[in-house]
Amino acid sequence: MKCRQVMVQWLRSLILLGFSLGIVLILQPSTFALMPSRKLPQVADVVEVSPPETIQQLRTKMEQYQPQVKILSPAADQLIKDDRVSVRFEVKDLPIFKDKTLGLGPHLHVFLDNQPYQAVYDLSQPLVFKEVAPGTHTIRVVAARPWFESFKNPEAYAQVTFHIFIQTEENKPTPHQPLLTYSQPQGSFGTETVLLDFYLSPSPASTSPNNQAANWQVLVSINGSSFYVEDWQPLYIQGLKPGKNWVRLQLMDRQGRKIDNAFNDTIRIVELREQGEDPFSRLMRGDLSAIEAGGMIDPNYKRPQPPAIKSAEPPQPSAAPLPTPAPEIQEPAVKVPQKMRSKHLK
Repeated sequence: MKCRQVMVQWLRSLILLGFSLGIVLILQPSTFALMPSRKLPQVADVVEVSPPETIQQLRTKMEQYQPQVKILSPAADQLIKDDRVSVRFEVKDLPIFKDKTLGLGPHLHVFLDNQPYQAVYDLSQPLVFKEVAPGTHTIRVVAARPWFESFKNPEAYAQVTFHIFIQTEENKPTPHQPLLTYSQPQGSFGTETVLLDFYLSPSPASTSPNNQAANWQVLVSINGSSFYVEDWQPLYIQGLKPGKNWVRLQLMDRQGRKIDNAFNDTIRIVELREQGEDPFSRLMRGDLSAIEAGGMIDPNYKRPQPPAIKSAEPPQPSAAPLPTPAPEIQEPAVKVPQKMRSKHLK
């Protein structure tokens, strides 16, 4: 009887324990549920791949540069009484040029407000924006490698806000607030490997005590698939579909809340073509070697010339040796004595 009572009490305790556990699971599901992974490889449609080997080789050769970019004009808060804006730049510690053979080289990405950037390969001429709408505008510029990947040092970026005829509230980033600049992908590509890249300012590498840029993550959405990027590194991805795709970058804090600032939410249309023959597509596919692409990282680069191939001439038939004539056999001359000759002639 006593044993039976103990068993009943044990069963009651077990039932109460199970009931309590169920309540906890209902009230606090996040404690026990598996958190979804935010790592890129978990995204069904988009996968991260290694950078092309040629780009890895060229990238090491460009690590010597720490570009310093300045916007010389327009000036900060300048009021321009024209709808035409002439922009001039100064760049130190990075040669800006375009290789004549490949049409690529170190350059600047220049953004007017949140429009797609324009690439600048020549600093001797100003970049002119025409028919700029009245109001406040911001120009951002970042130094980029020949394959469109932005440099990440703090001095590689500059921005200036100015006004056309009148000052307004749009296109005006809040100073010292984290700002996202969407860089890549942009435009049209002839390869399935695509570069995903952006610039953050103030730079997370800054040591300023007021720097809040470390509390960030970028929410990337590509055709509906989303993932977070928490490392400020370029990503090489595959998974875009042939034709037109949409890519969206949003700057968030580590708690998943939007960081409000101008340009922190950007969407681009990206077109993917098949087997493009332009130099950049060939570079991304690995069809160009580092030797072939060396001219886009060094303005004084001399491509090695292939060895001259001599035309093969058919062997000339050797002349048949002439037969050696047999030596003439001459009979020895017989001397006739004078007396005998005379006698004979008679």
